[in-house]
Amino acid sequence: MDKQVEERIRCCHPCQLVKHKTVTEYWPQANGQVERFNQVLEKHILTAQAEGKEWKPTIPIMLLHYRNTPHRMTGRTPSTLLMNREVKTKLPSFEQQTNDETETRKKDEEEKEKSKKYTDKKRKQVQEILKSEIKNSSHVKLYQEIPDPEEEIQSNRKHDRQTESREENTEATQTETNQSSTEAEIVLRRSTRNRKHQTV
Repeated sequence: MDKQVEERIRCCHPCQLVKHKTVTEYWPQANGQVERFNQVLEKHILTAQAEGKEWKPTIPIMLLHYRNTPHRMTGRTPSTLLMNREVKTKLPSFEQQTNDETETRKKDEEEKEKSKKYTDKKRKQVQEILKSEIKNSSHVKLYQEIPDPEEEIQSNRKHDRQTESREENTEATQTETNQSSTEAEIVLRRSTRNRKHQTV
């Protein structure tokens, strides 16, 4: 992490404006909010590419829509929760909402609890299936190793060298074949000439 960011986080900790939360790498469940937003962002980028548009200029528009769309967990828009007002858009709005944090927090906790129960239930089902399928003699891969870049580069170089040597061998074989075929043609021509001379 950048030193300036760390210093800012340390400065903000006493006043409780920012809570620094570290998560386990390669474990997206630990940071669900960010992962969920990444899904929305990825979907938007893929949609823009499918429509043949540049995706970078469309990000601010997507963020405007995202911030003005009520979330299922809270039932409120992010702009309302953050600024206690709706962000102005081209659509007129007549409804004035008060920011009742207790109600919003309660709904958020209920929805998170529902999601947690559902996810835990699914994970238990998957674990039970795996336990029933795994036997004592079964081979199980517990994790996927991330390849070392240096080893990958070396293996690619080795593969390239092998390919080059095969190509050289193929070229040499073709050259030998061509030479032998030309020699055979020369011998054949000479023999046909000799036959012609003998018949004449």
